[in-house]
Amino acid sequence: MSIYDENQLLRILRSFGEINLEYFNSRLRFQKLGYLAQEMGADGGFPYSWYLRGPYSSSLSNTLFMGVEVDAFKENVPLKESDKKIVSRLTNLLGKGIDKPDTLELFASVWYLMPSRKMSGNDVDSTVEIMKAHKPQYTPNQVKDAIKKISEFRY
Repeated sequence: MSIYDENQLLRILRSFGEINLEYFNSRLRFQKLGYLAQEMGADGGFPYSWYLRGPYSSSLSNTLFMGVEVDAFKENVPLKESDKKIVSRLTNLLGKGIDKPDTLELFASVWYLMPSRKMSGNDVDSTVEIMKAHKPQYTPNQVKDAIKKISEFRY
């Protein structure tokens, strides 16, 4: 078993399909799924910071590219029970948007900006304003809907 098989986050990401990094949207998808999975408790150890398209981990990116280069992701790896719970939570949160880069960017960005405590009305307004300034492609209602769904998972 390789380090790529032992890392919980990498196992979870592999469960969402082939790790193909040729296309930007594919790379974005794995970044956002990775961020959300770690926030839901997956042990990955990848630090994230804010970037143009929301939370981004250069170390996750490097690990994925290295894994593709050495064919580490060719074979499927069985998920552990704790992995399956996180996959289920991601699927429940994102629904059909789990394969849509725009939806993933919205949810990961909102999650990143939300305080770790229960949000007040001012917190919601502040998050909407930050998103409007940095990601004007999302309407205030889309941001508020994401906040509502994320709050159900976090609190």
